[in-house]
Amino acid sequence: MDKYYNINFNEIKDIKTLKEAQEKINCEINERLSEMRTNEFGKQLSESSFGYIKNCFEEFTPYLFENKEGKKIIKKYIKTIRENKNLGILHGVYESVRRTGKDTDVNYFINTLVSTEKDINKKTIKEDVKKLGDVLNEAYHIIKKNLPEKEESLDNILPENKESLNAAIEYVVENKSTTKNLPEFSFAIKTIREDIESREHSLVLSKSKDVNTNFDNLVESYNERYNNLSDTERKIVNEILSSSDSESVFNKYLKECLNKINDKVNYFISVNDNESVKRLNGIYEQIAKKKYSSETLSEDINNIVEITELFG
Repeated sequence: MDKYYNINFNEIKDIKTLKEAQEKINCEINERLSEMRTNEFGKQLSESSFGYIKNCFEEFTPYLFENKEGKKIIKKYIKTIRENKNLGILHGVYESVRRTGKDTDVNYFINTLVSTEKDINKKTIKEDVKKLGDVLNEAYHIIKKNLPEKEESLDNILPENKESLNAAIEYVVENKSTTKNLPEFSFAIKTIREDIESREHSLVLSKSKDVNTNFDNLVESYNERYNNLSDTERKIVNEILSSSDSESVFNKYLKECLNKINDKVNYFISVNDNESVKRLNGIYEQIAKKKYSSETLSEDINNIVEITELFG
């Protein structure tokens, strides 16, 4: 609701009332300033390159899955890419580069990338990417609205904007190599090669190469696993997925759980309850075998939290 103030300060006769009016106005100004900053930053996100939009949305996804509004925007993001040829091509190329490491035949990868016909519509590509950027802007506003307590940390989870790499990929996608653009094209290829060779190993995320299938599987798997978690478990999953070192965060909770079991083992040893010691040792071994995996994360956290609370 719009708020308007019509105050005649000359009519205020005491300092206390004047200070109260000042505090109220300052509070409203700060709220409006925060809103304007959010709008401005969201607009900046919407005007980003495809690569940065994609990376940002992947970072936002764990937060968006916390509510229905967020899940709707995820589906909108998927639908926007799925139904737009240019965006589908860009997504495929970015994923290929992201998943490739120097353990592959990099020369073959680069040669194939250059020689494969992209069939990009250069007349509409900027407009198409902006459409996806607008979806990211919506996602950013949803997170700000639903998770105000994480306002500062959300800004901190924004990924590094690899402007040179994004520009290089876009150049290769949108242009064919000719004698006229050979310097620009070769520089773009060099940038992509350096990014690939910075990774020791390639990532195999899905057997399917169909972007539609991959997206559908992502949503379905999250909905299946994620909705069954308690609030505590969901927060832990969010913390793990949004961390730059997910494995370390996972191991922190794993260690906490194992310590709780050990405490109980020591107690039962002190009272000579050998049956309970034997049973707990078996549980300890099962939990200790768990390793970080995004595929089994929700199930593992569910087990870890339940056992931690049981012995807490």
